[in-house]
Amino acid sequence: MNSGEVVHALAQVATMNAMLEVSDVSVYDSLSQHYKNEISRVTQRDYEEIIYNISLLETMPDTLIVLQTRALDTLRKLQNKLVYKRDVD
Repeated sequence: MNSGEVVHALAQVATMNAMLEVSDVSVYDSLSQHYKNEISRVTQRDYEEIIYNISLLETMPDTLIVLQTRALDTLRKLQNKLVYKRDVD
């Protein structure tokens, strides 16, 4: 995966984890599988491949931090666009 694909996948996984965190325990497993399927569909990568690539990055913490920061910036921009109806650079 190239860096742009990793950033996109990190943003998707972070979003999934946030949604699962506030979900009811009784639907956690089915919701988790649904989100994983959606991440695979959106990224056009197997979820396991995404997690494998992220785990490889854990051996390169400086690179991982840069990509995580880009993913969080992407999520912040999306939030500003959707919630506050404005673009922020």
